[in-house]
Amino acid sequence: MHDSFRHGTSCCVLAFDRRGPWPNSVRIAEAERLSLTDDLTKLHNARYLRQFLVNEIKRARRYKTNVAALFLDLDDFKRSTICTDIWPARTR
Repeated sequence: MHDSFRHGTSCCVLAFDRRGPWPNSVRIAEAERLSLTDDLTKLHNARYLRQFLVNEIKRARRYKTNVAALFLDLDDFKRSTICTDIWPARTR
């Protein structure tokens, strides 16, 4: 018998299959992220906004509070100074 077992200590070895559920969960999380962001700007897209607003409306109903939303329509956003300063290579 090994000395560690005689003295009351034990050893436990865990083995994980690298092909198990982790890669799939990582791929699913990445697909979710990509479906909610714009590829050019990496900002949230309309799908994210829709999900966010639905969740906020549900929360407001649950807590009996109000919800307000402000939408801005920026003409020529890609050519604006703000956009070209933040993403210069992506807007050309």
